Amino acid sequence: EYYSKNLAREVMKGMRETALKCQALGGRPPFGYKVNPETRRYEVNEEEADAVRLIFRQVCEGHGYSEIITELNRLGYKTRNGNPFGKNSITEILRNEKYKGIYIFNRAVSYSHNRTRNNHQSKPEDEIIRIPGGMPALVDEKTFDRVAAIIKGRSRSAPNSRAKETYLLAGKVFCGVCKSSYNGNRQFAGRNKSLLVTYRCAKYNNHGDLRCRNKAVYR
Repeated sequence: EYYSKNLAREVMKGMRETALKCQALGGRPPFGYKVNPETRRYEVNEEEADAVRLIFRQVCEGHGYSEIITELNRLGYKTRNGNPFGKNSITEILRNEKYKGIYIFNRAVSYSHNRTRNNHQSKPEDEIIRIPGGMPALVDEKTFDRVAAIIKGRSRSAPNSRAKETYLLAGKVFCGVCKSSYNGNRQFAGRNKSLLVTYRCAKYNNHGDLRCRNKAVYR
């Protein structure tokens, strides 16, 4: 046990020293970047970088995720896995400070209490390495901050409280058209704004021209 903990400390020490040089630490580089095999530093992948700049530009111009996805599909852009862009992949790009040139290491909490990784939860600031100018910026700081303000404004305009519903078939029902999962959905509809609780295809919204039109099913 002592050996294991000591080894982990030594590995982390080496990784921190590498991070302070703004070098890649293995794994797949962020979308829009590649790693120079000699210097081990990040460089711009121009083909992917054009897609990143397009996403930031479209948000600044007031376009929603669905419109952005449609435009990316029209131009033939794909994610690293070869899949069409979705809302989640675009959100990850828009929130990544690396795109404004900040090298970041040791930000995300490795595991939660149930041993699942949570990239959205950050460690304390004194444990995070942030080096401005540590990697090439794909968008300027003014554009990045403007997009962050737009996203924050959209989240404020969303409803703050929603009644919780129980979806016993979550993860067990799948779309017969596109094979995506059917997720719980709650909305008020009709002349009397009656509450409708349904299962609906995950690709019903925010997938641009790839939106699935399969019908919702009453819970």
